Amino acid sequence: MGHLFPSKALPFIRHIILCLIPLLFLSSETAITSAEPVQKPAPPATHPCLKEMALLSNQTIKANNIRLRGLIMEELIPSSLETQKRKVIQSWLEDTKSPTLQYYISAKNRASSKTDRYGRLSLFPVRLSEHSVINLQDILLETGLARANPASLSIACARRLLKKEEEARRNLRGLWAQDIYKIKSAKAVPLSNTISTYQLIKGTIVSLSRNPNKTSYLNFGHNWKTDFTVTLSARNLKLWEQQGHSLDELKGQTVYVRGWIENRDGALIRIRHPQQLQYDIEDLVSDAK
Repeated sequence: MGHLFPSKALPFIRHIILCLIPLLFLSSETAITSAEPVQKPAPPATHPCLKEMALLSNQTIKANNIRLRGLIMEELIPSSLETQKRKVIQSWLEDTKSPTLQYYISAKNRASSKTDRYGRLSLFPVRLSEHSVINLQDILLETGLARANPASLSIACARRLLKKEEEARRNLRGLWAQDIYKIKSAKAVPLSNTISTYQLIKGTIVSLSRNPNKTSYLNFGHNWKTDFTVTLSARNLKLWEQQGHSLDELKGQTVYVRGWIENRDGALIRIRHPQQLQYDIEDLVSDAK
């Protein structure tokens, strides 16, 4: 059998191969060098409130310029609780030993990106590390130094904050040991000292009027002119029922309602968020069935 290449051509072919070998190695090195660096594992995005938030670039924010999103901004009673709350907030924001402090703001709600009349931004302060997500709202709720306000929060975020609040309430931590903050009965909501205050009300729905085009009413007594009432606008009724609820099923049910008390022929709360109205099971914050 003859040779594949003439013997005279072998030196030339050997020379070509020797020249190509370095180029092969160079090509390999170039591919490695030009590849993107290995990314560090991202912090666990387990906090549902951060899913619809955007990182705020300005990190030079003072404690008194923050309105903590998802919490009732109120001065606690007695004053010793308020002093404790302020110390926790200040020490948490100024702690230089903990993971880097970041501020998150709503990515969808433009109103929250503007300051209120006191010059405060509605923010979620977070200390984010490779292994944990620590939120200031969670800490205040767990220790009973704040109450949750679901308004303008996502469903998942509201559930998270309400669960933290419920743990503190069941264990009578902080403000929950004070009679002024305890759950009130719908049968006896004192108008004299609750108007324009945020309250948690527990009661049984006696009658209801569902109106998908106007305002729906939940009556907690037989006299709608004096007894406690809850209303839902057509929009908020739709939002509430989109969570798998049925308003018609609430008649005769004991429910848990939270919100600002108004005087409208008796005490009234307007439902603006699905998590303001929940079934009450052994005083647990739970989702409607």
